Amino acid sequence: MPGPILYLPKGFDQVKYESFGDLNQVVATNKKTGEVLVIAHVEGLSSNQAEGQKQLRQRLDPKNATTNSEGSRLIGQLGGPGADSPGTRHSHITLYQNAEGRRQYQARKPGGRDYSGTADLRKTFTQR
Repeated sequence: MPGPILYLPKGFDQVKYESFGDLNQVVATNKKTGEVLVIAHVEGLSSNQAEGQKQLRQRLDPKNATTNSEGSRLIGQLGGPGADSPGTRHSHITLYQNAEGRRQYQARKPGGRDYSGTADLRKTFTQR
């Protein structure tokens, strides 16, 4: 059963797809503010790099996009298994103030993955 839906906020206009084996994430940048939003474990997008990127492009295409009242675009559903109780689904959502903050965080993580479980990144990368 699909999980709750995930929307990409309006304004995040540079979007790419990344996959790590059977895991995936959507990386979106707001050109106006420089903020970078990373959403890991998106159900409904293939973990295959080429196929996942194609599916994401189709969903974000203005002719096909499903939007909410705020103009945010549907990208998929909560998708990550492996929580404490059976059947629980989750996604990791991380907002970086800028691309440099993301780069610094990735430099400390093996495999370049952004999601960190319960770590609170709000205090880590808020300096401009």
